[in-house]
Amino acid sequence: MLKSIKINADNLIEVDKLRLSADSSYVNDATVAWTLEDSEGESVSYGSLAYVASSDGKYQGTIDDSVLASLTDGATYYLTITATQSTKTGRWRIPLIAKYDEGCDG
Repeated sequence: MLKSIKINADNLIEVDKLRLSADSSYVNDATVAWTLEDSEGESVSYGSLAYVASSDGKYQGTIDDSVLASLTDGATYYLTITATQSTKTGRWRIPLIAKYDEGCDG
């Protein structure tokens, strides 16, 4: 099952427990960026994730609701996350389905 991205809502992006593959040590000083693309590979938005202080390799950022207002309900988008530390780079491409939020937590 594909994960979803919520239309007209802020969406949290989180990378947790980022580690080096060589020795499994946590990476707390990486540059972490994200790009959201549509199914044609066209960029919808991009940004960065900030390190969460005193965590073990946790980075967070938000895709703003105003950016996501233009998404098409039911369409597939791709979130690419790139983490770079010194000469090492990790990259993840995550398929997402755009959906309207079905409820409210408040």
